[in-house]
Amino acid sequence: MKLFRVETHDGKGPWESGLSELNRKIVWAELAANPRLYPEARAPEAVALMLDYREWRHYMTEHHAFGCETKADLRRWFPSGKACLALAEAGAVLTIYRADELHTIESAWEVAFDRRHAKRIKVRPLGSLHGTSPQRGLSL
Repeated sequence: MKLFRVETHDGKGPWESGLSELNRKIVWAELAANPRLYPEARAPEAVALMLDYREWRHYMTEHHAFGCETKADLRRWFPSGKACLALAEAGAVLTIYRADELHTIESAWEVAFDRRHAKRIKVRPLGSLHGTSPQRGLSL
């Protein structure tokens, strides 16, 4: 299974690296100026996803990380091109993993995967999530 994930070069995700706060701050500022931006981030499915997480988090270990099966799903979590550029400046990248499906837990918008059964196959500039980065790719 191919998964897309926002993380730092050392593999820390947005929550553990503190990048989610920067993302939230920029997205909320954009929403204050235009409340109709990013409707998918507030859709009923987003609420259902949080309820899903309450159920399946009990099956996760410290080896699990979160990713998305498609870039479109990842853009639901990181809807702002402006925020992604700021996250990139703070050290975030778009990482692509190949994960063993037997070691994943899927929900509507994201997949928890066991890193011990996944391989990092590509690292790209985070701006490429929204087509805002001139760089092609980064080395592993």
